[in-house]
Amino acid sequence: MSETSETESPARVPAKLVDVARHAGVSTGTVSNVLNRPGRVRADLRARVEQSIEELGFLGSRVASQLKNGRSSLIGVVLPDVGNPFWADLLRGVEQVLDRYDLTLVVASTRLDPIREQRLLEALARHRVDGLILAPARRSFQLAEVFLDRPFGVVTIDQRAPAKRWSSVALDDVKGGELAAGHLLERGYRQLVLVNCSDSASWPADRRAGVRKAIAEHGLLEADCLTEVLPAGEGTVADGFAAAEEVAQAVRGEPTGVICGNDLLALGLLRGLHDRGLRVPEDLALVGYDDVDFAAALSPGLTSVRQPSFDMGAAAARLLLSQAEGHSHHVTFEPELIPRGSSGALPMPRSPFHLH
Repeated sequence: MSETSETESPARVPAKLVDVARHAGVSTGTVSNVLNRPGRVRADLRARVEQSIEELGFLGSRVASQLKNGRSSLIGVVLPDVGNPFWADLLRGVEQVLDRYDLTLVVASTRLDPIREQRLLEALARHRVDGLILAPARRSFQLAEVFLDRPFGVVTIDQRAPAKRWSSVALDDVKGGELAAGHLLERGYRQLVLVNCSDSASWPADRRAGVRKAIAEHGLLEADCLTEVLPAGEGTVADGFAAAEEVAQAVRGEPTGVICGNDLLALGLLRGLHDRGLRVPEDLALVGYDDVDFAAALSPGLTSVRQPSFDMGAAAARLLLSQAEGHSHHVTFEPELIPRGSSGALPMPRSPFHLH
């Protein structure tokens, strides 16, 4: 995408929605969907419309008004861990959109700690940020309600909020868990280990539900084939390394597939298993979640459930701008399983008949 120059001001380029549609060669309805319901638009069309929006400097009328009215121009972005490649890429998507409007991001990590989350949100409220993008560390949304009356309101990531004036962006994590488990079950693995993240967020529970759904759909009993490992911590590489001993104990000579709640856990687990003499995929299969940049570079390459992190961040930013226009929407992206060497197929059983 092209970048807006530093000297360009949105107010000097009063493009209208119809101008964007004409420039991109699409209907006005498609432009509206890109702004408000990006998950409904094909990736190639979405990219074309987004490029036209940037080149024309398009702003909705109420967004332009908000930016002229002496606001703080600060947007709070509160995520679990900006050091995690998934969240870092999502943050880049937010920046890509909001940078064009001279909005400044105030970014913080909750580390999935509800007490820290509370302190951060209270600080952002005191600093009068004009809007909030939040991946909640808790299921309660009460602390964020104070931001609903700010010019740009609130957009949540990975959790849908109950308020009508509240937009959200999420991935179908139940489907993601189902894809991960189904992939292993279809390859013949009948013992599964789920190395999950803290339940202080919603997505670990959703991914667990998807794993359970896949097990049931394959006519198996959860009690017979699923072991869950919950390492203490925030889903880091160190947490994955710490889980290796418990995972190794769950491998009892049967074909075992391991699903990690994110790719950082999988990376740490790979190292911990190697130290215990267990090989991937020869001794057990491994599937991660997020499909961050390093997943393909590992040896073997890490099978992972892809989340379109950059697109999710860009969608969150666009929904924030849309709320200044008085619109709220809920966008759900679909996960995709990316198979690589870490989930290598089980060897075919040897035929009892041999040729001599």
